Amino acid sequence: MSIEIKNVSLDIDNKSILKNINLKVMPGEILSIIGPNGAGKSSLINLVAGDYLPSKGIIFYDKNDLRKLSLEEKSRKRSVMGQFSKLAFDFKVKEVIQFGWVENGIEIFSEIFEDVILKISKLCNVEYLLSRNINSLSGGELKRVQLAKTLVQLYSPSSNNEQNKYALLDEPLANLDLFYEIDVLKIIRNVSRDHGLGIMLIIHDLNLAAKFSNKVALLHLGEIKDLGKPKDVLRPSILKTIYNMNMKVQKNPFRVIHY
Repeated sequence: MSIEIKNVSLDIDNKSILKNINLKVMPGEILSIIGPNGAGKSSLINLVAGDYLPSKGIIFYDKNDLRKLSLEEKSRKRSVMGQFSKLAFDFKVKEVIQFGWVENGIEIFSEIFEDVILKISKLCNVEYLLSRNINSLSGGELKRVQLAKTLVQLYSPSSNNEQNKYALLDEPLANLDLFYEIDVLKIIRNVSRDHGLGIMLIIHDLNLAAKFSNKVALLHLGEIKDLGKPKDVLRPSILKTIYNMNMKVQKNPFRVIHY
């Protein structure tokens, strides 16, 4: 069972954005999408989320055609963390995290609701921020709150606990310093490993992709140029061609170096 992207292409205004994409997002694994700006990474996330319809091909969630899933069914199977901008209204952090809750009949689960908000807030290291105003947060704090909201959406006490869940994260490290980059990625890795969450994320730092991903897909000009374990994909020859930079790979510890 997985998200399976089969022979998917996307054309917008007669322009080819993505071409013949074949990928799988497995439960309990992190698949990182890497590649230069303009490669089509965010468009791919939008397709997998169901925000766009592919021009060709098909996307399955655990063998179910994404096109046939209702909005409610999609919201219970996958959550999307997009680029975050400041909110027009200065909500409390706790309120923003609560916005991720999609369970019907919230009063039925009121005790569970409060427990889940606190549990996920602790998991994302934001429990001390719950009473703060969202627009007062630093970039690192804001990203962790956004991640908490994303994870709350995937919690449903009335659904089958065996149902696979997936998180689609569009540049979750954007505008973060190194400390918060590592902090956010550790949270993502722990959630994926400990709770069986399938993760697709867009990331620009090749070394962080290598350290935290089970697999990476190298996307360029709308096409997958390579897919596999980080050490198999991150090769100087292909990286130099795609990024137009001289690169070398240090084997132990594994590290990509540009010069």
